Amino acid sequence: MTGGAGHATSTGAGGAATIKGGASGGGATGAGGAIVLAGGAAASTDDVGGVASLTGGAGAGTGDGAAATVTGGVGGATSGIGGAVTLKGGAGGTSAGVGGAATVQGGAATAAATAGGAVAITGGTSTTSAAGGAITVTGGAVGTTGVGGAVTVAGGVGGTSGARDGGAVTVAGGAGGAAGTGVGGVATLTGGASGTGATGAGGAVPNTGGAALSTDDNGGSITLTPGAGNGSGFAGQIILKSALRQVKQAAPTAKTTNATLTVAEIAVGLITVNQGAGATSSLTLPTAADFEAGFASFATDDAFDFHVVNISTVAAEDADILTAAGWTLVGSMAIQSNDAITSKSSGHFRARRTAADTYTLYRIA
Repeated sequence: MTGGAGHATSTGAGGAATIKGGASGGGATGAGGAIVLAGGAAASTDDVGGVASLTGGAGAGTGDGAAATVTGGVGGATSGIGGAVTLKGGAGGTSAGVGGAATVQGGAATAAATAGGAVAITGGTSTTSAAGGAITVTGGAVGTTGVGGAVTVAGGVGGTSGARDGGAVTVAGGAGGAAGTGVGGVATLTGGASGTGATGAGGAVPNTGGAALSTDDNGGSITLTPGAGNGSGFAGQIILKSALRQVKQAAPTAKTTNATLTVAEIAVGLITVNQGAGATSSLTLPTAADFEAGFASFATDDAFDFHVVNISTVAAEDADILTAAGWTLVGSMAIQSNDAITSKSSGHFRARRTAADTYTLYRIA
């Protein structure tokens, strides 16, 4: 069914083509007629079913392509609910056929340096005080012993040449209303509940930074940042509600002589000292500029903690942390040897960025 063409020498638009289900009868309960767009079934063995396509018209010259819109029907004037829109892949065959995929994909760009088309999924707008429409993305359920379908949200892959970053993925609660006391929407990641049997564990929520594939490059960081306060309000908290807190600790950096510490050695977070020469040992900090380069994600007032443990049992073998360019030292920088029960043979230090290439090191325990 095709609308008529516009006049060849004028600006008349082409005629519309409408496919419309029939109106219901005048009675109270008759439904309107449905519209079905279905590809033809294959009759020959192992052949493919016919495709069903809904495509907006192509633009000409600088004209935009026409949108293709699928919209559920408007609800009745009193309390009728609007019609749903479903995009659903076809069912698999009855033996081993896999269900068909349902894909929503923005249009590909064809001109150089032009962005691809966006894909937006937006819940419906409510009126007055009713909630906006929810958006739910759910992996498929399975029968008996199969695993539930996964849900993957992934940023697009970067370009194949040069410094082309991958696309970001953002999960953000909605902003509170512009007036009044509306609270911002919560963004929640929750592992699935276990099955009802005796031993099923709850689903984990892993947050993993991207792995570095290029030589000697850093893995991606994971940042937890509470919301900023306003006026006299405090910044939000990061709350860990667990009696068991597991961290990964690499083998400690071990020092047996005087040394200038490298950023990598400090980044391990734990340094042991055992001079073994009957005298105090000196551990000199790297320059603040080197420290800054090693912790490139640091902003002003960001800090890093590390610990130094003196494992020598010889009274004369204390250890001292010495300054370098760009550092200010606050508190005792001496770590006594472990020669007596009263010795302060370990130290807890915090390095705080106060400005570019400028740090203060605090002894906090």
